[in-house]
Amino acid sequence: MSFWEDFQLVEDLGRIRRRHLSSNLSRAKSRAKAQFIGIDVDYLLGLGEKQKWKCALTGRPLEFKRSGEKTKININSCSIDRINSNAGYIEGNVQLVVAAVNKMKSDFEESVFKKICEEVSINDPSVL
Repeated sequence: MSFWEDFQLVEDLGRIRRRHLSSNLSRAKSRAKAQFIGIDVDYLLGLGEKQKWKCALTGRPLEFKRSGEKTKININSCSIDRINSNAGYIEGNVQLVVAAVNKMKSDFEESVFKKICEEVSINDPSVL
């Protein structure tokens, strides 16, 4: 692959990431009636770089396609998560996670989610 082909792939991935995060942020704004939104797409892109485009909690690579097979959600789709679910979408309170983690975490604070995951791994050896 030539330098220019590599460059084009990187540019395309950047556009895909920007579009995906912009769409996620728009959905967050529509759901977060009582929550403050103090971040923008550029903040999220920087956060993704900082996280090396991996889920903050599982380390799985983040994907930028919302749907998986047919109508199912892509469990590895990049999702914006509030660390403290009672606070807004503000700098320092968001992280990028895979959709499956965000769905499971839902309305719980991160510490509760982690404690439940720990208990599952201790009580069900087949998980590991």
